[in-house]
Order: sequence, then structure tokens, then C-alpha cells
Amino acid sequence: MYIKIINPATNGKNAYSNRGSARQATNYLEGEAKKQGEQAVFFNSERTDLSGDDAVQLIDSNRKGLRKDDAKFYSLVISPSALELEHIGHDPQKLRAYTARVMQEYAANFVTKSGQPLSEKDLVWVATQHDERKHRGHDGAPSGQKKEGPQTHIHIMVSARDKEQKITLNPLGSVARFNRVDFMAKGNAAFTEQFGLLKRATREGEFGSHTQDDFNPSRPGFRRRQTHTVEEIADSIRRAAAKEGRTPPPRLSNSAGKPSFITDAVRDKQLFNQVDRVNKQLPADRQLEHNKVLEAARKLDYSRQFYGRLGLLGKQASTHSYHDLPYEFLRTGKDAETAANVIAQNQKRDERLLEQIERLNKKLPDTNHLIGNKVVEIAREQDYSKAFYGRLNRIGRQVDNAKVVQEPYKFLRTGRVHRAFDDLPLELLMQPAGAISRRQNSAHNPPTPFSYTRPGARFAHIYQLSATKRAVGIGQELGRDLGTQGYTQDIRGDEERD
Repeated sequence: MYIKIINPATNGKNAYSNRGSARQATNYLEGEAKKQGEQAVFFNSERTDLSGDDAVQLIDSNRKGLRKDDAKFYSLVISPSALELEHIGHDPQKLRAYTARVMQEYAANFVTKSGQPLSEKDLVWVATQHDERKHRGHDGAPSGQKKEGPQTHIHIMVSARDKEQKITLNPLGSVARFNRVDFMAKGNAAFTEQFGLLKRATREGEFGSHTQDDFNPSRPGFRRRQTHTVEEIADSIRRAAAKEGRTPPPRLSNSAGKPSFITDAVRDKQLFNQVDRVNKQLPADRQLEHNKVLEAARKLDYSRQFYGRLGLLGKQASTHSYHDLPYEFLRTGKDAETAANVIAQNQKRDERLLEQIERLNKKLPDTNHLIGNKVVEIAREQDYSKAFYGRLNRIGRQVDNAKVVQEPYKFLRTGRVHRAFDDLPLELLMQPAGAISRRQNSAHNPPTPFSYTRPGARFAHIYQLSATKRAVGIGQELGRDLGTQGYTQDIRGDEERD
């Protein structure tokens, strides 16, 4: 699976120009489809029948907070191999479902300043499928000649702002905020996870150096081929890029003198060795704890600033001038006095916040009491922001109105209110198509198994997914399934202040 984020400065500058409206890129995609004798139809996780005008409207209306010269959207390409297309039976529905999964990995790969992970639901994106490619004249074939074999691929346009238009998402920015190699590796791993193992076959239809019987599970001695880990896939991508001279990967020499790639495990081991060297210069009561240093290193993505501060701690030890708050120094670079003032200020904030939580808990039912330490942790993640206190105050107002916010910790982190529609069962997908929503008087028409009543509402709500969502199979249910996947400690991202 080949997944690429297009940089207009180097790839298709005119076709994929993203400083203005998405109209130009949409026109190009529609024109390519027309050359293939087809009409371009766009889709996302909610609809499969979007027109070009719909696609432009979705992207262009989601740009609040961006400056004139900022990128308004980004273009991606998903190109399955012939074997992968054969593996899914050239099924466009499965390819659309996989596209939604890739966009989930795209969202999850960002790290925001608040630390809040994103999901596909936070994105504004559209995609379309093309089934042909042409030679460009530099691969030995005449330029413009149609390429042989299956060439189905997906073009995606995704807004540079999240759906709430509060966060700027730049996949071409710092690797500390969005690691493109990790994204591509996770996208490849997602294909196997979603559709099962892929048999390796040659172009002649044979299974490599094996016969087809070698892949028969009933054969004695059969061992199913294991899937590659995300790290292994990422390493193979880096090696391929280095071989083409595009990206020199980080390297180190092993005991055999052969170059290898620096993994997180290797970086952690190197870090621990450096901490040991620093600790040899420190008194026993001032030695650094490896895990706390590692936490600071990961928070700063093993940056040069972090290693510079760690080295400075070692130099200060040689002059017997010790930093009283070394871990705070590693994280922020602040001197001891400033760091102490910040810690004291945060302690006062914590005390006031705990008092506020205690007052709020007196109003809440016993089963809905907030855990003080958990709320304080969220407040620290968001640097005690106005948005956090606004959400906490909203919980208080809801209590005054005899309402209770469901999933309060998630609400404090994201500002999203839990809706009963999120809990509708999968069986709803199998119901006949009808209106997406309607109201009925709960006094005369008892709610159906797929209805719910909002607290304080006079009517029950009945929801039924549209036929297009069921046909694609990547509607709300897929979004919920993927909403808890793909988040690791090393996800990357990009965010800018409004």
C-alpha cells in the first residue's frame, strides 16, 4: 500500500495548489475522471454521493482562523497494489471503508498542544476514486500511455482545520507533531488488520518461490505468515526512501559496523546511558530517576533542547552548582527560582480547583461525583485553560438545571457532549432506509428500541441511518469503532493558536 501526502511545492504545484479555494484541485480530479469516461463522485464517512461542488463547499467553508497565505487543505493519495486490490475483490465499498480507516490514522497521528487525541470525526475531508494511470515518460514508456493492470487509487482532500475550526493540522510540518513515516506505516498495518493477511504472489500469478499448496492451512507443517509490526513497516519505508536518496534516515553503527535505524527502544537505552554518566557526577541524594527523565524526553520528542539541558545538568554538577528542580528544568528550561514559582502557582490552582470540585460534588448525585485528582490531571494537561474552566462551569450549570453531563472527563478534555445516538446498536444498520430523524410524541407513541429521550425533552428521538451510510458501511458505527484505536505515546501532530 502506497500512501502519500502531496506537497504542492514539489508535486503537482498547479493541480494541488492549496493556498486558496479547493476548486482548482477539484476541477483537476473531475477532469481526470472525465478523461477516463467517468463522472467524479466524491465521498467521506457520511456520504457517498457528493458532487464536486459539494466537495468544494465542505473544504472552503472550513477555513476560519487561517491567514491568506496559509494552506487551506492538504491532498493525499492511497494507491493499493494489484495484489491488494485482488485481495479485496476490487470492491469499491471496501476501498471506501479502508479510506475512512486511513483518515482515522491520519487524525490519530497528530499531537495537539493540549495532548488531546483526534479522530476521523474531527476532520473535514472528501475523497474520490480513479481507476487509471498514465506513464509520465520517465519510466521507459511513452508519456500519456495508459498503464497496464489494475490502477485503482484514491485521491483525498482534507481541511487544514479541524471540524470545530480551532486547531490547524499540518501534516507537512514538524516531525515532532506529525510523523509521516509513522502515518504511512500505520495505514499499511491497518489494511492487514481490516482485511486479513495478504498472500505474496509474483506478477506471473505464482506465490513467490512457493506453490499455492504451501499456503494451505491443512498442509502438515504449515505456518501462517506473521504480520509485520508498525515499526518494521516504518523501517522499511525509511530504507526505501534512503535508497532513493529522498530522506537520509537516522543511523548508528552496531557492533558489526553495519548501519541500522534508531528505534525508540535504542533511543531510550542511549538516554539511560547518558543519565548514568550524569549521575556519576551527582551526589547520591541528587541523582536523576531514569523514568522521570524518560518522561521529559518523550514529552519533548527527544529534542536537541532536551539533550542540551541534560548535558547542562552534568556540567553544573562538575562545578557543584545543582538545579533544585531538575525535571522541571528538563521540561521547560526554567531556572530553579522561576520553576519553583510556577510549581507554587500551580499548587494554588490545584487547591482552588479541588475546592470548586468539592462544591460541585455537593450538587451532583453520589454516583456522578467527580474524582478530584482526575480533574486536576486534565486541568494540568490543558494548562488550566479558559476552555477547561468553561467546561467545568458548564457542568455546574447543567446540575442547576437538573441535568447531568454524561462522560464528564471526556467532556472536560474535548468539550464534546455525549449523545444517546452514539449508543444505538449495530442492528439499526440493517433496518430499512427511511428518514434520518423524526420526532414523535412520547405520550401517544412509545419509543422504539432505537429511540431515546434527552433529559428534560418533551419528545423521544428516533434515528435511522440513510441508505448511503449503510451501503458504504463506514458511517457512525465505523467512526465509533475506530475512535479508540491508533493512539500511542508516540503519535505526532501540529497545532497553531487561533
